[in-house]
Amino acid sequence: MDGANVRHMRENRGMTQSEFADWINANLGLRYDKNRVSRWEGGSERVPPRAAKFLADSETNPPRRSAYVVAVANQKGGVGKTATAVNLAYLLATSGQRVLLIDADSQSNATLHVGITAQDILALAEANKVLLSVITKEATLSDIVRPVEGVENLSIAPTGEELSDADLILANALVGHSALRTAIETVRGDYDVIIVDCPPNLGKMSVNGLAAADGLLITVQTEAQSFAAVKRLLNTVGMIRLGANLRLDVIGLLPTMYNKGLKEHQQTLADITTFYGPDHTVFEPVPRCIAYAEGAAAGRITLSYAPRTPGAQSLASVASAVRRLAYKTAADRQEKSNAA
Repeated sequence: MDGANVRHMRENRGMTQSEFADWINANLGLRYDKNRVSRWEGGSERVPPRAAKFLADSETNPPRRSAYVVAVANQKGGVGKTATAVNLAYLLATSGQRVLLIDADSQSNATLHVGITAQDILALAEANKVLLSVITKEATLSDIVRPVEGVENLSIAPTGEELSDADLILANALVGHSALRTAIETVRGDYDVIIVDCPPNLGKMSVNGLAAADGLLITVQTEAQSFAAVKRLLNTVGMIRLGANLRLDVIGLLPTMYNKGLKEHQQTLADITTFYGPDHTVFEPVPRCIAYAEGAAAGRITLSYAPRTPGAQSLASVASAVRRLAYKTAADRQEKSNAA
């Protein structure tokens, strides 16, 4: 067990060095700290035999796949929601996670963003290989999933404009809030993370995304109108927890399109931290950057060709948090399954 192996294991779990040490300590009853982990990773200290055996066993017997489902949402449009979902999916996939991106927005922005053309979407809709076909039970989720070209480990469930009919269909269904969750359960064992790009409203499809999710990532533009929308979304989360999805948690708030030179943005960022920081993680803001819009327009994932785009580190922090939650959730589910 050399330093490179230790670092790979830690990063694949989305853990900091302190969290990694705590994980080992909790399982072995030891008292390692982040400095000890740092020395292992740097090669200045050999991993002790007991810890090395535990890490090797963890690597050879990882938890069975049981995807952690992330809903990316804000009821207001134009806040960088889809760019966040797509680039987050890319970062997770390139770190070795098997990822499914579900485009649950009838505008098809995520579908277009990963390189599927408008003409392709029309053909997929004709062949019942879009998300609406899953909602109407004309196809299963696995029937419509397709790999994202050029990105290993990343697949997408595409959407066409027909999905705008979903709210009416779901409103008349007996289990209208759980159609997406039911579909996701059929493929949960095939992925490490499933990301749902929700519509920019709180209609039936957004409720379906929240009802299916383990965690919610809220993208909030650093402007007053977007900030005001967060409270209503969190109120909806509370209602979802009471009824459709007890396990739904808030991963955090990701401020987007931030311009540090504008006083309104500075004030809104301060408000986000003041009002929501005590109860929720507030990630570092993603600066306003035309590269994300250019990538979307070109049908290319921005961080795939411009990995140092401003905001990349903020998105990497989100990806790390999701990896950590995904690993923990899969391990917890396996433990419960073994106990049963």
